[in-house]
Amino acid sequence: MTRFGVFTLVCGLLAAGARADEWHKSYAVGGAAELIVETGDGDIALRPGAAGGIRARVLTKGYSLEEGNPRIVERQTGNRVTIELKFPHRAFDFSFGQRWVHVEIEVPPDLSAELRTGDGNITARDVSGNLRFITGDGRIEAEDCSGAIFGHTGDGRVRASGKFNRVALETGDGSIELEVDEGSDIVEPWRIETGDGSVKVRVPEKLGFDFDLKAGDGSINVNLPRVSALRRTEHQVRGAAGGGGGRLHIQTGDGSISLARR
Repeated sequence: MTRFGVFTLVCGLLAAGARADEWHKSYAVGGAAELIVETGDGDIALRPGAAGGIRARVLTKGYSLEEGNPRIVERQTGNRVTIELKFPHRAFDFSFGQRWVHVEIEVPPDLSAELRTGDGNITARDVSGNLRFITGDGRIEAEDCSGAIFGHTGDGRVRASGKFNRVALETGDGSIELEVDEGSDIVEPWRIETGDGSVKVRVPEKLGFDFDLKAGDGSINVNLPRVSALRRTEHQVRGAAGGGGGRLHIQTGDGSISLARR
């Protein structure tokens, strides 16, 4: 057998033998629950659960939880639950893409959640409260959420939809899409920024707000009825919609901006 054949055979055996592990735990919490999840690598998913409890599950492939790779450090103090995945330093990773980590959390309504991953996606569906999502490299998707949302990714797209009172979304490289439901209120300035990518924001008919749109290199399209105090320059558009109100700031370094009613 040639050297290439031996190498291919070894790779196949390693891939076929990649193990899968699972860890899970439930926590009883009262009102004003807090959740902090941090992992150096892997995806994190937030899903709705029953009131009074947080259920966590960690799924891996190609990693051994029994051997502490990664090591799960978890604790509960009152209504605060913290889960951290610590990965040992490896000089050489002979995994050929067969390694992954998924962290899945079911949470009660109206909690405070902070999710962080160094390299992975963060997704949330139908959860409410004060939501902070941070990833070094990966996409952020929050569907049908409510409350306050902060999302930051170094490289990846951001999508969010729901009923919000506070919004801050930013990506170093990627597009941003925001769908705002009826009943939202800009209680403090909303900020949406991307270094390289387009931004699309759709707001409900009855939401009144002031807007400040800046595009370093890209078009700006405003499709809003009842716009007043409109001021336009080559790279910036300012005005008020629906009689004005809280401030909406959108900025792109290189990309177009679209602001419209739903």
